[in-house]
Amino acid sequence: MNLRIEFVERAKAGESIAALCREFKISRTTGHKWQKRFKAQGFEGLEEQSRRPKTAPLATGEELVMAILEARDRHARWGPRKLYGLLRRRFGDQTPSERTIARILRRADRVRERLVALSGWSALRPAHRARCVQSLRARPATLSSDYGRCPRGL
Repeated sequence: MNLRIEFVERAKAGESIAALCREFKISRTTGHKWQKRFKAQGFEGLEEQSRRPKTAPLATGEELVMAILEARDRHARWGPRKLYGLLRRRFGDQTPSERTIARILRRADRVRERLVALSGWSALRPAHRARCVQSLRARPATLSSDYGRCPRGL
């Protein structure tokens, strides 16, 4: 902020914008932007401004979001795929995708986290069993540590 004020005051005093931009190591576009903001808004115009868009034209409408949340309340165990089918009958082509429905549910904190049964362990796929050198034969009830490549028998 102090650099911007110094830049604008020196530019107002008559120094060359191009020379000031080289000295402050900013582009000329930025220098002119700071100067224009200062003329229009004063010192408040030199503060950092939000880069967030003012509108989101592709955002899901409020009516659809509320319908998704109401459907989830009625069918608490249904995921985005089933909710999509239900909403598709009601809204037709205006229905958001399954992924958008999942994002809306997550944003509204309507998603339950799944429990992980064996943290750090995962079941081996047959292709992985065949590649493992230490395993002499594949056992149907074999687990593998996520930290090692070879199976551990139960």
